[in-house]
Formats: sequence, C-alpha cells, structure tokens
Amino acid sequence: MNKCLVSIIVPVYNTEKYLPRCLNSLIAQTYKNIEIICINDGSTDNSQKILAAFASADKRICVITQHNAGQGAARNKGLGLAGGEYVVFVDSDDVLHPQALELTIYLLQQENANVANFKFFPVEEGKINFLPLTLGGLDYIVSDVPLALGWGEEEYKISLTAGGFVYHREVIKDVFFPEGVRFEDVSFVSAVLLKRPRMVVLSEQLYGYFSRPGSSSTRPNDAGTIREYYTVVRSIADRLAMAAADDCELWKNNFLPKILHDQIYRIRHTKNKAERAAMKRIFKGELLFLYNRNLLAVKSLKWGDRLYCWLMMFLVDIDKWYCVKRYAKHIVRLRRKNKIRVGFLVRENCKWSYASVYKLFQEDSRFEPIVLIVDEKHKLCNLAKNIQFFKRYHYTVIKNKSDFVRSNIDIIFYEQPWFDLGGNFTPKKLSKYALTLYVPYSIELDNQKDIILSTAPFLNTVYKVFAFNDKVCEELASWGIENTLSAGHPRLDVFLPCVPKPSVSRWKDGDKVRIIYAPHHSFGDSFLKQACWEWCGRHILSLAHTYKNTTQWVFKPHPRFKYELSKLLGSVKAQEVFDDWADVSTICEDGDYFDLFKTADLMISDCCSFKIEWLLTGKPFISLVSHYSGAYQLKGIESYAQAYYKASSVADIDKLFYMLTQKREDPKINQRKQLSAQIPLGGRKYNL
Repeated sequence: MNKCLVSIIVPVYNTEKYLPRCLNSLIAQTYKNIEIICINDGSTDNSQKILAAFASADKRICVITQHNAGQGAARNKGLGLAGGEYVVFVDSDDVLHPQALELTIYLLQQENANVANFKFFPVEEGKINFLPLTLGGLDYIVSDVPLALGWGEEEYKISLTAGGFVYHREVIKDVFFPEGVRFEDVSFVSAVLLKRPRMVVLSEQLYGYFSRPGSSSTRPNDAGTIREYYTVVRSIADRLAMAAADDCELWKNNFLPKILHDQIYRIRHTKNKAERAAMKRIFKGELLFLYNRNLLAVKSLKWGDRLYCWLMMFLVDIDKWYCVKRYAKHIVRLRRKNKIRVGFLVRENCKWSYASVYKLFQEDSRFEPIVLIVDEKHKLCNLAKNIQFFKRYHYTVIKNKSDFVRSNIDIIFYEQPWFDLGGNFTPKKLSKYALTLYVPYSIELDNQKDIILSTAPFLNTVYKVFAFNDKVCEELASWGIENTLSAGHPRLDVFLPCVPKPSVSRWKDGDKVRIIYAPHHSFGDSFLKQACWEWCGRHILSLAHTYKNTTQWVFKPHPRFKYELSKLLGSVKAQEVFDDWADVSTICEDGDYFDLFKTADLMISDCCSFKIEWLLTGKPFISLVSHYSGAYQLKGIESYAQAYYKASSVADIDKLFYMLTQKREDPKINQRKQLSAQIPLGGRKYNL
C-alpha cells in the first residue's frame, strides 16, 4: 500500500472536556503518515492550551487560531492548509477507530476509488474500548453512482455528514462548506456526490460521535433552524441546476426526503406555538421554492411526511388562491368608487418609507390616505411614539384593527413583511377587506437571500410587490415570486431636485466633520449576522472621544439594537452604552433621518439597508464587515458595493477614518458619482 499523506481537519470550539480523547484517537491511528490540522475557532475555554500541549508533544499536529466564524469557516480554513492526498473531517468531541484510516486507505487504493464512506456509532463520556478489525473481515461494496445509495440497503446507506468519509483531494478541490449556517455538511457531501466519484462504502462503524448539550447539532429547534436548512437546500439547488438530469432525480428521490423529514420532525416537536408558526411559514417557502425548481418529489417521502408536505403546499396554494380571488373582486369594486381610502399599515415608525407616496395620495382628490398604527404587545411596537411621530407630520392616524375595518380601508400598503407571523394582519386576513401592496422598507445590497427565505409566503400573497428595478424582479421570480413590478423606491424621492435642501439644525457645530454611526442588531444566532458591534463598537466610541475637537457624531442604532444588546450584555450595561454615546453625540432612533443623511459628511455602518440611500448623498461610507456578512448580493444592485470602503478590522477602521476625516482624502468619490447617476429616481407610474 502506498503510504500517502492523509490530512485530518479538526474544527475546535469550546470542547476542552472532550478534546484530549479526540486527539488521542487520531494520534493512535495505525496509519501513521498523517497531519492533524486543528482550527481553534475562537474558543473561550482551555481548548487552546490543550491544543498547544498536544502540538508540542506530536509534530504532526498543527494548530491555527481564528476569530469565531463557525464550523464551516473553520473547515474551509483547514482545507486551504491541507497538504495530504486524502482528507478526513473529525469533530473535536468525536473519535475515530484506531484502524479507520489504515483500512479505508487500503480499500481506496485496492478498488481504485476516490471516496470511502463508513458508519457512525454513538459514544458516551469516558474511555472507549475498540475491537480490532481485519481486512479479511470487512464488509463493503463499491459504487460508481453513490447518489443511488440514499435509500439503499440499511448497512450501505450514505449519510450526509462530512465526518463519515475519506476524500481524495482531487474530488473536493473546488468544494467548500457554506459559512455562517448549520447543516453545512449536507451541502458539502451533496456537492461531492454530484461529482459521481467511485466510492467504497463500508458497513463497519468507524466514527464515534458524541451528542453533547450546547453543540450545534443539539441546538433547540427554532425558526432559525428551518431557515438554515432552507439556505443549504438553496445552495444544493444551484448545483443541481448545472447537474445531469439523472443526478437531479437521484438526489431529490434519495436524499431530499431525509432533509425534509428532519425539518418536519423538528417542527412537529416544537412546543412553543409562536415559534412553530414561524417555522411552518419558512418551511412553506422552502416547499414552494422546491416545487418551482421541480425538485419536490413528494412520492419519495414516507407517508406521514408526504401528507404533511401536501398539507403545507395546499395551505400555500389555498392562501394564494383565496387572495387572488379576493383581489380580483376588490379591483372591480374600486373602479366604481369615487373616493378610495388608502391605509399604510405601520408597526415601527423607523421603517416608514412611504412619505412621498402618502403625499401623492393626499394631493389627489380621488384618494384619502390614512396611517394605520398597529396596537399590539410587541417588543418593538411603541404605540405612543408611533402616534407622536406621525402626528408631527399631520398624518391622519387610526390605531387598532377594529377601526381599520370600520373605516372601510380599500388599499393597504405594508410597512414591513414581518406581519406574516400568524397574527391579525397577514395578507390572507386583510385581503378580505382590501387590496394589499408592499414596497420593501429598505433597498438591500447584502443578505437579501435571507429576507426572501423568511418572507416568501408573505410576498406571494400580497397583490403586488414593488421591486427596486427589473433585475430585482427577475431575481425574485427565480424564487417563485412573480407578482412584482419594477418601481424604484420611495425612500429615494427625498433626493429629487424638487425637494428643498434641509437645514443643519441637528448638527451642533458647522465646522466639524459630521459623522453618522449606525450599528446593526444581528448579534448571536440572528440569521442576518451583519452586526459588527462586538468587535468594533467600543472602538468607534473611543474615536468619537479622541477626535471630539474635529468631529461631531449622530448615533443612529437599528431599532432592535438596544433590545438585542440587552440580551448580549444585560439591560444595565446596554443602557450604559447609550449613555456613553449621549455624552458625545446626538441619538436618533426614529424614521426621520434624511436631513441627517443629506447634511452629514461620513457614515460608518454595518446596516446594508442604508447603502443605496446613502450613495445618493455622494459622501463616503465605511462599510463594516462581519465574518458572515457580504457573502450574497442581490442581482441588479451588487455592482454598487464597490463604491464603499470596507473595514473588517479595527486597523481598517483607523486607517479609513484618518484618511477620510483628518486628511480629507476620498479616492472613491468619482466612482460613487458614476454609480449614483445610475440609480432610478421618481420610479414609474402604474394603473392598478
């Protein structure tokens, strides 16, 4: 047997209790020509010390430390460093049978195969006694079509778990793990199988897995779990679009049923009703996506799962059917009316983007615009502040659902898509009374994929979605959302030449550089993962103090920022952050901020939704980038991203801040001017 090098990649995150057992199982391999690449993914326990001790005792162990970026990113880092002809992935709380590599490498070479698969067995805490194996006693098969083994005989079924394989490096040279989501194994293994490698499949249990509380595989079920599954399914679907038709059929018949079954199990065993409703909503969107891509093989599912999916699809179709029928009747009815009442449904005034639209309806005698403020017990719904905000601009306001109905509202514009959470304000329910329309409250550059994943059932049941441009409409259509119109965006109307220039009264000193800092809320398990405050928020506050003689600041946090920061730090420390900013800045927490935008000199933010709006000011934007953000951009507006200064470290921030505020150098100014000239202003008019 050719003793070629085998690379074992071990992502490590806070597993000090189990890490020694894992490393000992790798060191004890009877196949000795190995390198063990340990990626310490920002552990906060003693994992780093343990790794250092093992590395000093065994030169085959290499330790790399990085900021916490998730298991997918850690594995990708290991792949970039691996020098072996074969690659194996082992989690830091799991173990390998001491003969695992010796046996699989021998079979791979003997059968001229390039991937080997073996089975898992559960392990408990403590020492494990392995039984010796012999080559003559191995039970295995060789397959040139491994996709066909998903529903094969029990002893030769293939699991979509990356740790159960030995891969030849050539097979995975262009395959990587999705980052920032769980279930990254499903995407990686599916991509490998779609290459149709010659595979040795053993019935022996060679990989010992340990289920511990707090691991990614045992995280409680929630809407984020289904959303992450959906993200992974989407990435696989993109690969299937380029695969042979036979491979598509094999995957959707042999592996998709497993993925759907796991999600259905999680949904049905979630006790919290609100959480279960949110999970169902996302799962409906996933089924709709699979159906539109011709990837939903319902007949391949088990009977219970089949009935569940049929029910979900029926509910999606019936909701859309009901809404379409009602909208057709409303249009006929509205054509006969002399006065049409137009309602703008609002839960958070900070997301208000319809000012110019409200004004147009107000100036037209055929319409009567009204702001409909939702009065509900919600962590972000402050009825008094909402009423105060809209009364300031002399809007007509109604504040509860019974008044909405009694007021005979004919058309309803949604301020945000998050009303589709099972309450009283879903398009299905409001379509009984009115035509429903939606303009996305922000113009997204990044992470639009996640918004679509979460809101597909909502977007499919409103009458029309007004998208930013034709290319965005095309992208939405690829997700099965076809009720769209290209219309620009009303938030951009403030930049029309006819709009008066605002005063600068909100800035205290006209001679200092005017800076807006706008942090996002998506800490921790948020699916957006844009927030950068944890690594740079305090440093930016220190800049405000350090340069107080030459700069002035507005602190413009996302409306959820304080709520999420309180979960991260506790309410007392979160308030201290706001108090610190109050000492050196003006704090803006409502939706009236365009005067600030048009008179500021610089924005520093990790909020994607501000980017297009800010571009029209012509001023520089320091875009804070987290480990996860910026991985996806919606077609049609991704080119605008090149106009921003990206900062992914404190050093980047310091360098850019000094250049833009002290040296007053702005090398991207012409680039911004060219791109801003391409942004549509004024939108289009449609006769609905």
